[in-house]
Amino acid sequence: MRFAFLVQSASVALLLAVTAPRAGAEATLITYGGDVVLGNFTTLTMELGGTARGTQYDAINVAGKLTFAGTLAVPLINGFSPALGDSFNLFDWGTKAGTFSMVNVPALATGLTWNQSNLYLDGTLSIALDPAITSRTWDGGGANNNWITNANWTLDLQPLNNGTADLVFAGNVRLAPSVDTAWNVRSITFNNTAGAFTINGPQGVTVGTGGITNSDTDPQAITAALTLSANAAFTATSGTLSVGSVALAGRTLTIAGAAATTLGSTSGAGTVTKSGAALLIVTGTLGSGAETLNANAGQTKILASQTLAALNIADGAEVIFGDGFAFVGETKAAAAVPEPATSALLLAGALGMLRRGAKRAARPRL
Repeated sequence: MRFAFLVQSASVALLLAVTAPRAGAEATLITYGGDVVLGNFTTLTMELGGTARGTQYDAINVAGKLTFAGTLAVPLINGFSPALGDSFNLFDWGTKAGTFSMVNVPALATGLTWNQSNLYLDGTLSIALDPAITSRTWDGGGANNNWITNANWTLDLQPLNNGTADLVFAGNVRLAPSVDTAWNVRSITFNNTAGAFTINGPQGVTVGTGGITNSDTDPQAITAALTLSANAAFTATSGTLSVGSVALAGRTLTIAGAAATTLGSTSGAGTVTKSGAALLIVTGTLGSGAETLNANAGQTKILASQTLAALNIADGAEVIFGDGFAFVGETKAAAAVPEPATSALLLAGALGMLRRGAKRAARPRL
């Protein structure tokens, strides 16, 4: 610890230059019973060599008033490399005033940043995830399958949990990731190197505008509960995609891609829109009367009884119900709505929006 500062008491003011012992770059704890004023031209050097206060990193205790000014420099010593979550309580005080005109901190490993938000609240600096680096790729390098395990991700850092992270699942290591803590991400992608992943709970994942994409030919499954934080697409680009429950939260879920998608169930108000020629299989219920299903293209198979606000079938699209009854989109305005006992379908709400023909001929039973 090296600094020059002004120590004040009721009767004396002294300008002191203090240098802590430097043998082996040792850390020091210094305590003052009065007030301490750091001058405008002061450079205060606080060395960090570990996470133990006063023995591995420098610290100052001031019983009276500590006035900040000048420059704070925080170099690393003894080969120390700060890690995510490390915190350094550099200062304790009775009262405080002022701020440093400059804080010089060392570079950190990629993905980490200095959190200085508490420096003038409780005297601490800490290590946080760099919000500018949002992508993390699963490499399964940890000792378990948990999302929260840093070593399971590139940079050995867990993803940001604030809705900005883009998660990529790749390779063939630890193919059953466990969402052990509720997570909020922008997107999930299975890239073209991914094995057949199954992402399970016990916690859920909130997914944003980036949605979910399978870019690999292997089938991918997410059994952990999903919640939309924005309108999003689930896209099976190359291989099939299977998801369990999705809370729409008033938003639109678009099912897209060239491969089949299986959707377990949805909840809350919102809209499910089927686009593209690939098959959509719905195995559970789509809400409880507050959701709209738009079958805009391809084939949609519904294997459970439904209560929908509306069912809209575009020209050329097809919706097949559990017993083989099918609606096929046509240009005519007439609509034939099957009895619930026949089709296991109950439409509640805007039935006038259903303007398609009903056909039974040559439809295989499911």
